[in-house]
Amino acid sequence: SLNGLGAIAFRRGDLEKAADHFRAAMDFRREVGDREGVANLLSNLGVIHDRHGEYEEALRTYRRAAEAHRAIGSRRGLATVLNNMGVVNLTRGDVGLATERFEEALRIRRETGDRARIGNALTNLAEARALAGDVAAADAAYREAAELLREVGEISAVASALTGRARLLRRRGELLEAERLLAEAASLPGRDPVVRAAFHLEAAEQHTVRGEGAAAGRAAERGRVLAGEIGDRVAEAQALRLLAGTGTEEPGEAVARLERAEELLEGTSGPELARVLLERGVLLADSDPRGSRETLMRARGLLDAMEARGAVLPERECVEHLLVAEPGTD
Repeated sequence: SLNGLGAIAFRRGDLEKAADHFRAAMDFRREVGDREGVANLLSNLGVIHDRHGEYEEALRTYRRAAEAHRAIGSRRGLATVLNNMGVVNLTRGDVGLATERFEEALRIRRETGDRARIGNALTNLAEARALAGDVAAADAAYREAAELLREVGEISAVASALTGRARLLRRRGELLEAERLLAEAASLPGRDPVVRAAFHLEAAEQHTVRGEGAAAGRAAERGRVLAGEIGDRVAEAQALRLLAGTGTEEPGEAVARLERAEELLEGTSGPELARVLLERGVLLADSDPRGSRETLMRARGLLDAMEARGAVLPERECVEHLLVAEPGTD
């Protein structure tokens, strides 16, 4: 079917071909009066807009899909759209709204008894709660997600939940447990490219914290290749940031990687952009103090905006520390 061909093209990273198949399938579904099919295809197109970095268009498409699902009483379909909207909200740094979307999706999925999708919703909600600074709630959600997904045999999704929890623990300094969880995720078979990319990037983050620049670079490069193949711009930007921070490249090359990362993140206003700006500000400190300060001020403004929308990020303390002294002073 056209929808099936679109799904195959999407998995291969050919987003343009996937979109063409989904649009053709949607025209056919309209002709035969398949309202649920149209709603599902709108959601698919929203995902493609998200991958392209067209976040406003993604949200507009998701709103149309949500309206269509509500009109026909499709609660499962509505939950999927709400979840996808939350992902875009999170990318744009709107943690509070993302949390609302994930909570509503989770509530619907609990009511409909869709256990695998309950687990996926819990994983997304855990990430939002982590960014909101609610570490205990995030940890509990990751644990529940992994347990539930194991029960229903969703192995790739289990790896995603384990990787997310490893990220949470790494951010709060529990490196040994974070490493153990990542090793457990690595041992699971059948991980899809999205999960594998996230795994390699978290491995690179852990190597970076431990000062293992070469190992961090290898893991980040694996993540970068996978992110490029699936068209995940945010993950690719994260990989470039990690490669720039390994300490194994010339400063000019590292800054160029961060500039490319910022291009990939155009239209976002989320935590990854703040991290890219922070890294760039640090790298420019010696060669271009004024540019460094301007970049750090941009990071501060972004963090201010995210905090106003529910985020609590450790990068704030680092930015403020770097901005304490004016350029040229002690």
